[in-house]
Amino acid sequence: MLKDYSTIGVALSVKRPDLSSTVRRDVIDRYLVEVNHPGFQGVEYLALSTYCKAFELFMPNFPIIYPAFLNPGFLYLLCKGLKNQGEKRIPTGAIGFSRVFGDYIDSIHKKLWHPNELNYAEDINLVGKAVTSIVELMVERRNMWVEYEEAQKIVNALLPERLHNKSLFQALISEGLFAKDRFLCNSEEILGIRFPYQKFENHFVTKFLIDKYIKESDPLRSFSFDKPLGLLVKDEPTCWQNRGLIEAFSIQLPERIEKELVEVAPRCADYQPIRETFVESLIWRDPKAITDATLNYINEYIIKYKDTHDQFLDALLTIASNPDHPYNADFLHKHLMKLELAERDAWWSIFLHCQYGEHGAVDRLVDWAWSVEDKSHIGDESIRLCGTTLAWFLTTSNRFLRDRATK
Repeated sequence: MLKDYSTIGVALSVKRPDLSSTVRRDVIDRYLVEVNHPGFQGVEYLALSTYCKAFELFMPNFPIIYPAFLNPGFLYLLCKGLKNQGEKRIPTGAIGFSRVFGDYIDSIHKKLWHPNELNYAEDINLVGKAVTSIVELMVERRNMWVEYEEAQKIVNALLPERLHNKSLFQALISEGLFAKDRFLCNSEEILGIRFPYQKFENHFVTKFLIDKYIKESDPLRSFSFDKPLGLLVKDEPTCWQNRGLIEAFSIQLPERIEKELVEVAPRCADYQPIRETFVESLIWRDPKAITDATLNYINEYIIKYKDTHDQFLDALLTIASNPDHPYNADFLHKHLMKLELAERDAWWSIFLHCQYGEHGAVDRLVDWAWSVEDKSHIGDESIRLCGTTLAWFLTTSNRFLRDRATK
């Protein structure tokens, strides 16, 4: 008689930062096959087209080379927020995290206050108040989740005396603002809620911290060693631990108080996580929040190190087609034109050669240009800027990249 040796297959989906705390490394090595999911990498245009159709939006009039379009969570928040607001088109230029998340909150409020939904006063944004209440509790307890019953009580107190299926708390879960999950606390599994998207969480925690602790008259004092904000950046290891929050600070501080993080915490200027998050912020902050101090920091610290130098070039290519950004293709062109051939090739052409095939901004720009999809919706100025950038790709000795850029 044959024995049944059938087995059960298990698939786990885990965010990379959470991997070590979810599955032991020895279990992964012995029993599991580890596969990295690249999001929408390579199919960005198709993904955005699918989302736009689902949410009844027009395709944007700028090239799709922003890295966040690789992230399903970001695309969902962006498109749902626009649809809830009654918008039909993705905004031109830099779509900063501050705006996306703020619009998302406002869009849920705009939907829920309506008499056909929860029927509360339009001029009181209960959704924003609920987020602030939950974030305040998270910050107070230094925990990125809140017990389910406690969160339910706090949120429903903003709109009391409602049945569960018509409560504010249930509506916010249904809208995807909060996600239910189970958390291990003192060897006990507890039902709680969290924000479904980590950058969303970092953004609102940072907003709360700035509102509470920043004194615009003396922001440097707010980041002194003995202050709550100063403790977040007290040394380089701490900055690595708080990297998500520091990225949000790098976006929000210039937008709100016209100061770079390194201006209010100058002791951190040379830290690698500070430099990296600064460069990332250039893509996602409001272009109007670029100042002379921004360029000074780039010249003094960013281009001094190869890692952030190359990261900065990748960021420049990402924002190259944005007519509203001061660091677009015209900025790059002006700088490259000043250089002698040998000096330029020593870093620019080598950078292009090394980046080709790495799925960064170099590949995204060329792939977008090669795409057979209709581009009639792309603005003329964005196309001119893309053309300028692609022309500079012709300097590389990498014949594969040069040939693709030429064609």
